[in-house]
Amino acid sequence: MKQTVKKVMICLFTGFFCACSSSSEKIDSNLVGVYELQKIEGGSVDNGISEEEVKELKEFKLACYLYMNEDGTAVLDNYGTEERFTWDNKGFHYVDSDEVVTYEADENKIIIKDEETSQAMVFIRSQEDKEKE
Repeated sequence: MKQTVKKVMICLFTGFFCACSSSSEKIDSNLVGVYELQKIEGGSVDNGISEEEVKELKEFKLACYLYMNEDGTAVLDNYGTEERFTWDNKGFHYVDSDEVVTYEADENKIIIKDEETSQAMVFIRSQEDKEKE
């Protein structure tokens, strides 16, 4: 369990999302909803988190959720640390930057890739159906 917590802490501070700015692009309403972290792939072995480790953390009430709201806002609740941004069909945008973090998606899965670390956060649609403001 110590190793799992260590991996989570590393992921919290890697700055997975370093993007930003508001956006006027359209959003895909099929993606609106709540997604929960399934796993983190790639990067060095110590930085990934397997599906089993995510399930272990959830047993301790530690979870990572991505809320994709209909108004184009989004919240990443990363184990209790919230990051707010806007989103559109091009990617996620923070407030004070022109960079965009891109994603791949279908109606049930969102994959956010970090080009610098070669990691990918894989989120699956959650049974929760609420917006995070």
